Amino acid sequence: MKLQWSKKYIAMGLVAFLVVAASILFLLFLLKIDVVLSVMSKIFSILMPIILGLAFAYLLNPILVFFEEKCFRKLLKKNLDKNPSSRLPRILSITVTVLTVLLCLGGLLSIILPQLAGSIKGLFDKIPGYLEAAKNWGDQTIAGNKMLSSLLGNSLDGLINSAQSLLEKATPTINQLIGNVTDFVIGSAIGVVNGVKNFVLGIIISIYVMFSKEKFAAQTKKILYALFSKQHTDRILRNTRRTHHIFGGFVTGKLLDSLIIGIITFVVLFIVKMPYAVLISVIIGVTNVIPFFGPIIGAIPCAVILLFEDPLKALLFIIIIIIIQQFDGNLLGPKILGDSTGLPAFWVIFAILLGGGLFGFLGMLLGVPTFAVVYSLLKTLIEERLKKKNQPSDTLAYIGN
Repeated sequence: MKLQWSKKYIAMGLVAFLVVAASILFLLFLLKIDVVLSVMSKIFSILMPIILGLAFAYLLNPILVFFEEKCFRKLLKKNLDKNPSSRLPRILSITVTVLTVLLCLGGLLSIILPQLAGSIKGLFDKIPGYLEAAKNWGDQTIAGNKMLSSLLGNSLDGLINSAQSLLEKATPTINQLIGNVTDFVIGSAIGVVNGVKNFVLGIIISIYVMFSKEKFAAQTKKILYALFSKQHTDRILRNTRRTHHIFGGFVTGKLLDSLIIGIITFVVLFIVKMPYAVLISVIIGVTNVIPFFGPIIGAIPCAVILLFEDPLKALLFIIIIIIIQQFDGNLLGPKILGDSTGLPAFWVIFAILLGGGLFGFLGMLLGVPTFAVVYSLLKTLIEERLKKKNQPSDTLAYIGN
């Protein structure tokens, strides 16, 4: 009896100690949050090649499975019958997958980048003409209004003197700004080098992950079954498969959908001889990956660019984009994505705003599938608990009660 009481008090003391320790750690986290975030940022930067490698492997896995199952295993069937453990189909599939993706990206960039650069250069070349036109319009407006002309004429000398004085005071700031710009250029160059390094290392790591993906999955299951009961592990694996279905289906489907929309936009704009067709198509394709708000975010700057060129072309562009987005929203999108998220419209908007506010563009893209996973898991948990309490799980049953 005394032994049972001692075990009980030891357990209570251990729980109390863990609660106090956790509270102290949480307080230190709040007091030193800047240091914690700096350390986390450093760790994240160090692990970036591994993170990219896992992301590349995840995105390339459907292509790998296609080549391995549909092509090389059928072509090498006789060899596999003699040696079932042969890894030749996997090696060939990884090689073809990586080469195919790199060649497609290289070809796409070699086509897009020159035209994109030409479109941007042409736009900047026309900016002085836009400014000159604005100046002429302002001069004509002032000349046609005596009161406005008199008012500006009296204050013109004062404005010039103020501008000269401001320029003299701003000279040190300008010199400092030039130094900051120089530092920014150097930092950007270093960032580009690090980005290329992380990309190359990410590709190499993704090859290792794809080659041994079954072994990594088996090791993960082994650890889970060692740490948790069979019931809890089975639930974790079910939720992992559901997460993969929601998250992977949405991301890969949305990327494919945006690529198709970008191509369709370019073809239509090229047919109607719209200026800056490549630049506009890239903007529309990239922003289309953002659910709900993406078409609006992409269409506004494109319409402003065309408005300076020709207001009628800007109007035509808006009509074209509305038609394309109706096609995407009602036909193409549902065909590719289906109901991959299962989120109501309100929670889609909530996830986009929250993700965008916290993590910017990447948060707007990944906020919806991430929140969809959380929504699905919470929905399943609530329904299971209601079932145990013999309560209905249908929401309609609670209306008016």
